[in-house]
Amino acid sequence: MGTLFRFGLVASAGVTSSLVFSILAFLVYFALPLFDQNLFFNFFTSHWDETHHLYGLLPMILGTLYISSLATLFAFAMSFSIASLIEHFLPPKLSRALEALVVLLCGVPTVLYAFAALFLLVPYINAYLFSGHGLSIFSASLVLSFVVLPTMSIMMLNAFKAISKRYKKGAFCLGASKRQLFFCIVLPQSKEQIIGALVFGFARAVGDTLIALMLAGNALQLPHALFDSARTLTAHIALINANDYESIAFKAIFLCGLILFIFTCSVVLGLNYLKKTQNSTFSLPRYFIHGWMEKIIITMFYCFALIAFVCVALFFGFVLYKGISALSLKLIFDDASIWGVLSFKERVFDGIFNAIIGSFFVVFLAIILALPLGFLTGIYLALFASSKIRSILGFFCEILSSIPSIVIGLFGLSITIFLHKHYMASLYPSLIVSALALAVLIIPYIIKLTDAALTSIPSTMQQIGLNLGATKVQNLFLVQLPYISKELLGGVILAMGRAVEDTAVIMMTGAVAMAGIPSSLLQKYEALPFFIYHISSEYANKEQLNQGFGASIILLTLSLCLFATAIFLQKLIAKRSHIAIY
Repeated sequence: MGTLFRFGLVASAGVTSSLVFSILAFLVYFALPLFDQNLFFNFFTSHWDETHHLYGLLPMILGTLYISSLATLFAFAMSFSIASLIEHFLPPKLSRALEALVVLLCGVPTVLYAFAALFLLVPYINAYLFSGHGLSIFSASLVLSFVVLPTMSIMMLNAFKAISKRYKKGAFCLGASKRQLFFCIVLPQSKEQIIGALVFGFARAVGDTLIALMLAGNALQLPHALFDSARTLTAHIALINANDYESIAFKAIFLCGLILFIFTCSVVLGLNYLKKTQNSTFSLPRYFIHGWMEKIIITMFYCFALIAFVCVALFFGFVLYKGISALSLKLIFDDASIWGVLSFKERVFDGIFNAIIGSFFVVFLAIILALPLGFLTGIYLALFASSKIRSILGFFCEILSSIPSIVIGLFGLSITIFLHKHYMASLYPSLIVSALALAVLIIPYIIKLTDAALTSIPSTMQQIGLNLGATKVQNLFLVQLPYISKELLGGVILAMGRAVEDTAVIMMTGAVAMAGIPSSLLQKYEALPFFIYHISSEYANKEQLNQGFGASIILLTLSLCLFATAIFLQKLIAKRSHIAIY
């Protein structure tokens, strides 16, 4: 039994690693005809016009770089300020509250930021700043910065905490103030982590789809100014709807995916290099910041943090203000009776019940598909892998978790097309394809959480079963897994939250409007995030728009509840581990 279980662990790790190669292989397979036709270099020209057979991707590449760079710059100013204030300059109670808020913001669906900005920020720019330029690089960059902000804040905050913990007592014993600790010790020592957060934030911005798709204007032109319309690579992938899968325009989106994949691998390699070259020895800086400069910088921290939280509050407040009046049973069931709908005797045509059920189906299937592979790979990584294999497998997991979700969706679509052409003529983008693609998206999260949970078990607990004569596998099932059961449950809930909020994957693999409740896994379906995206561009009247705001409140509540539950369970585990150690 133990040998069979170990074989399952190794096989799961092998399948996880092969996912990275499979994504690369399918992207290359569908983009390869472009190389055979000597069209490769034509894609790096500045014009895209299918009617004249011009397929230049340079406008999309530059649009991606402009929007991502500006968003990262905005996000860095706010996240650096927030992390600095939380760790060093705010009272403890306020720091804990703001830290919890920042962590919770990680669970906000991207489509909600874009939906709120489309009807709040864009009209404001059109009315008061630049008429006709609301959908622009500036709008997309500004809103995208709030999507990137929580992750960058947490990365820098964790770095500041680790370094403060290491040097705080010694610095204070030598008479240093909090300001001196921060400016003279923490900042110089955390420069690699700050750069890492900056690079990771930029990669996160490059991989986003919904913000650019809904707010950048999507013009096929070389952008020249801040308020110009632009299109990104991810938005271009989402917008190309070719009925002819053999067309050059359709195959070009796989080249876009390949560019994004190569960029992702480069970012992961760069971050790993930063970790290896990190200088852990402390050396005093050559200069000290004068008192008046410290006050100016800290004042700027407060200003940037205030701007961040006020803008986020405006977004959420606007959604609540617009959507609260739409919250009713009619929003969900329309004019159908509740009992008739729940007993499947009546069909909902104009409510969001079908979208809620579709979201439940696809998330449930994705979790069922991802859990075995994620858990087994995480167990192998934590307990059975050698240091070399752990390093290699960890690298593949980092790549998999960093691949833009639209590329995962493109991977699901490419598998569907391949199977449809060669093996299953009845297979089209559908519920099962979306579930498989979402499973690929959340597998690395489950792996990381399982690995972290097992490696965080106190050594005394890890040795209990072994000291009593149990094998490593018996100790795992009888001691270790029961000990971390709540944390594993928190990881599952966190993965569910990630799956339920994603829009890019499902829009590529089977989610549509007005599909009804699917009667089989091979049918298309509706989903809550896609419903909100669809309403943003296709609403016909104010009532339909209010449905979008009402659906936004429901999706926000669902995502935050899942995320908050996962965080709560993980806090319980951390507290229990602390008690066990001491």
